[in-house]
Amino acid sequence: MSLCLTHRKTQLDLLASVCARRAQARVALPASTQAGDVPTRFLALERDRLLLAWPPGGTGRIPICGARVDVYFSDGGEHYALAAETRGRERFVSPARASVAAWVLSVPLRVEQRQQRGHFRVSLADLPPVEAVFTGTADGHARFRARLSNISVGGLGAVVRGSARTAPVVGETYWVDFQLPGLPDLFEFVVRVVHVRPGGPGGGPVLGAMFCAGDDGAGQRAAVQRIEAFVRARERALLRRATLHGGREVGPC
Repeated sequence: MSLCLTHRKTQLDLLASVCARRAQARVALPASTQAGDVPTRFLALERDRLLLAWPPGGTGRIPICGARVDVYFSDGGEHYALAAETRGRERFVSPARASVAAWVLSVPLRVEQRQQRGHFRVSLADLPPVEAVFTGTADGHARFRARLSNISVGGLGAVVRGSARTAPVVGETYWVDFQLPGLPDLFEFVVRVVHVRPGGPGGGPVLGAMFCAGDDGAGQRAAVQRIEAFVRARERALLRRATLHGGREVGPC
């Protein structure tokens, strides 16, 4: 049943409920094309902070402190989201006296009903580098290399090598070739650039691109299914590890 979230008490009761059952959540940077979503679980709602289970794979490219993040979760068949600020890593002692690592967030000012991202993106930062070659569809000459930072069944994020002669432009389409770790076959897609911003590692721009329909419909569907299996396998692995267990405590951020 859908909740009426116009009252602050209802929002806080919802957060207390998902914390009590250790509900799954996803943390993401707003409008980011470089950082993948980070799977975690709710731990506790305190007077001045919200605690999430420390992601066993780390927070990826999401800053541990001082970042504005969106947290997506579900309850009773409804999808919700909240905006909060990351405030570091601490130890949390559960009511059962278990000491676990926690990601500290500010208490959100508002919880709202919102559909989760259409496609869950997984970060590739902890895997061997995934190099991709982009070739312009218009003339076949606008060619550059980039390192993939995240991927979903809908598209990818990448950091262009700083030495690239041709910078991508929003709206341009490219053929892109890449190979994912653990998968033997090469992926070939047509993509459309939807975001470009400066400041990637090494000085190159960061881009986000969506997969477009190609000439080989059956081949593309098969490729998307392979990516979907890859994304789900990584998501399941991260969620299995995002359980209540101890971890090394780190100093202040």
